Amino acid sequence: MRAVQDALGLLAVLALVGANAFFVVGEYAVVTARRGPLNLAAAEGSRRAAAALRLMDDPVRVISTVQVGITMLGILTGALGEPIVRDVLGDGVPGWLAFLIAFGSVTYLSVVLGELVPKSLTLDRAEALVMRIAVPIELLARLFRPVVWVLRQSSLLVLRPFGVHDVTAGDGVQSPEELRELVDEAEGSGVIAEDQERLLHNVLDFADRDARDVMVAARDVRWLDAEQTVRAALDQHVAQPHTRYPVGDGSIDRLVGVVHVRELLAAERRDPDTAVGDVATPAVVVPESKSLRPLLAELRAGRKQLAVVVDEYGSTAGIVTLEDLLEQLVGSIEDEYDPELPGVEEREDGALVMPGATAILDLERHFGLDLGDTSARTVAGAVFERLGRRPRPGDVVEFDGSRITVQAVDGTRITEVAVLTDVAARD
Repeated sequence: MRAVQDALGLLAVLALVGANAFFVVGEYAVVTARRGPLNLAAAEGSRRAAAALRLMDDPVRVISTVQVGITMLGILTGALGEPIVRDVLGDGVPGWLAFLIAFGSVTYLSVVLGELVPKSLTLDRAEALVMRIAVPIELLARLFRPVVWVLRQSSLLVLRPFGVHDVTAGDGVQSPEELRELVDEAEGSGVIAEDQERLLHNVLDFADRDARDVMVAARDVRWLDAEQTVRAALDQHVAQPHTRYPVGDGSIDRLVGVVHVRELLAAERRDPDTAVGDVATPAVVVPESKSLRPLLAELRAGRKQLAVVVDEYGSTAGIVTLEDLLEQLVGSIEDEYDPELPGVEEREDGALVMPGATAILDLERHFGLDLGDTSARTVAGAVFERLGRRPRPGDVVEFDGSRITVQAVDGTRITEVAVLTDVAARD
């Protein structure tokens, strides 16, 4: 009879440890589960997923509930388990030794089966487990509501001097910086590929950029005069092929509009001497400070491919195309008419001579050169930024193993540079 009682007692201890494991799963699953899969499941009609999302919307209530359960079960497990184990050991074991064995056995079961195993399972299968325990936890939360309310108010009273007033699900939303760290960790652990990491970083960076960051500067823009004929404009198009051109009245600062080469061809068939300004259409004009996200939305809504960027004085600062915006997300987009990298020549010493206006993105893509943390978009801009003064031919700056020498300047503008890579190896 005594053996049966001892066996039942041990089963009761194991049941208490199992109940403790249930509450531990509830606590960890609510704080570690991802909302994305649960939102999809809830949208498909899963009641369990909907219940899980309700729990995640109020994590403090859940944690308070499970802590009540864990505390009660811990006390019961210790109170019930220790005498049962001592009874199983019998009178032949000294009291102090029996206590140590009983205490160690109950602690071992509680830690391994009641804590470590459920925590490890939850970290591996958080979404599946949170859906399984959501409904029971909700019922227990209602049952323990008075106790939980007292505990919650007590904890908030203690936290108030530290500036913590309440905790909701929104407090756990990641900032863009935290998301970037998560992306880096995912790539480092092999969850996502390197190109996926780059794309995600581009998406996060997109909202922080504005038109001035991606525009082609006005001095580098090929534009058409409103007074020239479409025949002359098409001759210019053959020499400098583009799909669309800004149209100015004697100057690109006196903007008339934008013209598509297709409109030039149609006008030439009608009358080759038609003025370009007569076939130009109104341009989308945006300030330099226009963020890329609303700019992209504006171009898509208006079914436009090009926007003219103006500075605070109303002068044309440059242009931005839809392709420029997409390249900020997916990288360089090249067609069969795009040159590989125009104006770059290699000297006998291995240095690359190129225009100062060469984009840093092109330099990185074609030659794998990293100019480090710079706000400039062009090689000349990065050199100017590093010099911090008026550039002169012969000026030299170094970027992470690459040496850039100023070859030619036009006033304050760096027109040509020479880039020498692997400087340390050469020296």
